[in-house]
Amino acid sequence: KIHDLTKDLAGYMGASLTRDGQSLAAIKVETKASLWISSEADLTTGQSAPAEAGEVPALAWSDAQHVVLSSGSNGFPNLSLFDVANQARSTLTNEPYAEAGAATVPGAKSVVFGSTRSGGFHLWKFDPESNTYTQLTFGANYDETPVITPDGKSIVYTAYQANHPHLQKMAITGGAGTQIGT
Repeated sequence: KIHDLTKDLAGYMGASLTRDGQSLAAIKVETKASLWISSEADLTTGQSAPAEAGEVPALAWSDAQHVVLSSGSNGFPNLSLFDVANQARSTLTNEPYAEAGAATVPGAKSVVFGSTRSGGFHLWKFDPESNTYTQLTFGANYDETPVITPDGKSIVYTAYQANHPHLQKMAITGGAGTQIGT
């Protein structure tokens, strides 16, 4: 039977068991990341704060003072909200699902992201004001890396169909995506 030995997000390489099989040694590989924030007036100076980076890191401005970031504080890749002025992080999603690749909806507090909360990896929208989650994509595709159009009406994202990536576009409310490009 195969099962996880750890609940952290680190990678492990090389493993050795004692002869009796009672102890394990492995190299734990962790990526250290920092959030760098600077202003248009001077992009060479700014402030740095600890951050996390997964395979598909989340990084999106929610408003002028908050950034949506990847977070693994609960042992799963989830999302958090970083308050720039106070250098404080608060939990945005905190569930036993993999969540990544966030985009924020212009003029709203909603966040669109990829998640395994329905079994497959699909796009979801979270509204922190009402604390509601809405599944936006369905089916056999693996949907990730959403980008919201500047008018806030559409989502462009990558849909993997039979392991081949295609750009799709759909309404911000979800539904069937339309392939764009070739």
